[in-house]
Amino acid sequence: MISRKAREFKFAVSNEYKRYKIIRFYQNHPSQVMAIDMTLAEVKMHCNNPETSSSTATREEALAHTKQYGPWFDGYEEMK
Repeated sequence: MISRKAREFKFAVSNEYKRYKIIRFYQNHPSQVMAIDMTLAEVKMHCNNPETSSSTATREEALAHTKQYGPWFDGYEEMK
C-alpha cells in the first residue's frame, strides 16, 4: 500500500509538469487562446485577477473590450 506522503509527492510532481493555456470565453463570439505553456499557479493567479472578467473589470481597456465584444471571462484548461 502506498503511503499518503508518497501519494501527495506523486501528485505534486505530476502537476509540476502539466502545462495550461488561458482561454478568453465570450458569450456571443468564438473563444480565443490568450496564453499557452503556463503552470497551474500562473493560470490561477491570472484568472483570480478581477480584470479578467467583464463582470468585475474596471480598467478602461477592459470596459472598451466589453463594449465591443459583450460579456467575457478568462478561464484555463490543461494543454494536451
